[in-house]
Amino acid sequence: MNEENIKPRNKFIALMLSILLPGLGQIYNGQIKKAFIFYGLYILIPTILKVSKIAASFYGMAALHLLLVLSILYICIDAWRNAKCRQDYRLKKYNKWYFYILFYTVLVSAMWLYIQGPLNNNFVRNFSVSASSGAPTLYPGDILVADMSIYNNSEPDYGDLVVFMPPHDEQPYIFRIAGKPNDILEIYDNEVIINGHPSQTSFIKKIELDGIYLNEYEEALPNGHKHFILKYDMPTDSLKSNMKNIIIPPDSYYLLGDNRDNAFDSRYMGPIEKERIKGKAMYCYWGKTKDRINIDLR
Repeated sequence: MNEENIKPRNKFIALMLSILLPGLGQIYNGQIKKAFIFYGLYILIPTILKVSKIAASFYGMAALHLLLVLSILYICIDAWRNAKCRQDYRLKKYNKWYFYILFYTVLVSAMWLYIQGPLNNNFVRNFSVSASSGAPTLYPGDILVADMSIYNNSEPDYGDLVVFMPPHDEQPYIFRIAGKPNDILEIYDNEVIINGHPSQTSFIKKIELDGIYLNEYEEALPNGHKHFILKYDMPTDSLKSNMKNIIIPPDSYYLLGDNRDNAFDSRYMGPIEKERIKGKAMYCYWGKTKDRINIDLR
């Protein structure tokens, strides 16, 4: 037996490699088959997170994330315990530092391409909010989850908070549907009238946003959907706060920001074609303050 090829496994190194990438500690321990099984498990859970409707609810997403954390913990403990048992370990050809770097680079790249590919566009996706045009529903710093497949089998409806690609920008926007195909809309004092049926608004309170005092209202659309909007005491753009005879083309939707005086929405960019609508915002799970956790956006 060549004693030079015998080298005990260090449990701390095995643990650190597993923390760096689940499965890497098993490769260090010479358990390459187990490593790829664990790596597959590590990818499977995010896949379930995106593909299944479980992730379309806050508690479903939380449960899957907990399962992911527990799986990583198990993989780390397995690497630690097996390293302790391998005191007469015979080095494999791949037990070299540059192979560990190669494994890490290839596996991380594969995972990134896998998750950021079709899965990211067809099922569930995270979005971060950078503007206050959706206040008081959405604030800068919010992170929300959108169902990217919901409109494969259903049509967008009044009040839906949708993710769409505007014609002038490559970054997605998030606004609320106020008009559907072939509707005739009017906007009076930043409130919408759909086919002659006005939305109902009731004053809630005054709030301060970015150093400006605004009026918060609850708005109920003619289909019964309720949400909150913001308005100035005096509109900043009277031409866009009062509009008549807005005819929505077929296969297009009229979108408005909840922050009515501070939203570059369909009043400026026009109706949005259905093909540009990619998904529906479901819930906000994180933000700058703890009260932004688990906000239902439906």
